[in-house]
Amino acid sequence: MNQSQHIQINGMANQLAQAAAVTLRLAEAGIEVKAALANGRQPLLIVDGLPIDLPRSVKRRQPNEWGTVTVIEAAQYHGCQLEWMHDIVGTRTRPAQAEAVTHG
Repeated sequence: MNQSQHIQINGMANQLAQAAAVTLRLAEAGIEVKAALANGRQPLLIVDGLPIDLPRSVKRRQPNEWGTVTVIEAAQYHGCQLEWMHDIVGTRTRPAQAEAVTHG
């Protein structure tokens, strides 16, 4: 293993240790971590929701034709990026199915 690979592995190990520590803090607050990623920048934790009060931003909105929008939000927490998603139900309703017409 060369020096560069060794530094990269140490960096990822540090990120995973940081993610583990933050996961414990979140568990104490009642937040479940669904996944953790270490990609070389900062740890990313996918959580089931965020009941604690943190500044957050909308990362992405994915609307569909029936008025429901899936929102992915993100927040920084102790050196990790937390992400979670939730649906917003719109006021539009799905159109009724047309009844089959028989000719005869």
